[in-house]
Amino acid sequence: MQRLEAVHGKPMDRILWELYIRDHLTVREVGDRLGITAGAVSEWLRRFDIEARPTSSRRVA
Repeated sequence: MQRLEAVHGKPMDRILWELYIRDHLTVREVGDRLGITAGAVSEWLRRFDIEARPTSSRRVA
């Protein structure tokens, strides 16, 4: 996590919020962007109390 925070210049909760909530990326897409597994992304979303979207939700274009 510290490596990602250093690379992106912001705390991990902010990185996740921007990618997952603001940019509407899927968990897998966030993982791909960060070079980590979707499972790690899911765990960090839980850790930072970022509410997961339903798996059936679609991105807004």
